[in-house]
Amino acid sequence: MTKLNEITKIIMETDTDVFTFEHFINLGFPKTEVARILSLLVRHGVIYKVRRGIYSKKPVEEVDIFKLAQTVFPGYLGFSVACYIYGWLEYFPFTIYVVTVSTSKQLRLKNFLIKAVALKQKAIGSTRFKDYLISTKGKTLFDILYKPGFVGGYNEVVKILKKAKLSKDDLREFVFYAKKFGSKSFMQKSGYLLSRVGIHLDELHVQHPAVAVIPGKSKGRFNKEWMIIDKLGADYE
Repeated sequence: MTKLNEITKIIMETDTDVFTFEHFINLGFPKTEVARILSLLVRHGVIYKVRRGIYSKKPVEEVDIFKLAQTVFPGYLGFSVACYIYGWLEYFPFTIYVVTVSTSKQLRLKNFLIKAVALKQKAIGSTRFKDYLISTKGKTLFDILYKPGFVGGYNEVVKILKKAKLSKDDLREFVFYAKKFGSKSFMQKSGYLLSRVGIHLDELHVQHPAVAVIPGKSKGRFNKEWMIIDKLGADYE
């Protein structure tokens, strides 16, 4: 069997629609042969080039964008994407976040923007869910409270919190990450926002808290328990 036939057979028989140049190198094929054959297959419309080193058996618009994102940037799906997959977010996210240890890059593909977010030591807490590698529910909760801008801001965080179904284990995991990585103000803001949707976590109270502000467009209201000035305003409710 020729190298062309071997590589074509592997592509056609693989379970995934997306594959990499590196995959064939790891199988022992010479780089020059892989480059020549993949280029030939692209020219004849057998496969599609997504970006350098990444290919697909389908046009980009027909590929599972979440799986494609994880091939482009190895890591776990997080933030708004995790919320959508868990059913906490009603709209489909067109910015696809992949959490990585050290890679912060982005790639635009058709209508989508794939963004790798480097969380360094915080890039932990993932699980396999619906055939995706995704942040756990507890870690997702931590991530969206830690970086609310990645789900559209604090108002969107509150909407997600209202819709999220969280078990005691999920909340216990969140508290673990909050204590491990969160600042005092993070603990205060998180405890306050969670309390507003009926989730009370006394573990988030801190000693000698300074006043923390949740930014927004309103004048603000003060909460003595959590030492929070809430400026989210009418949209919050």
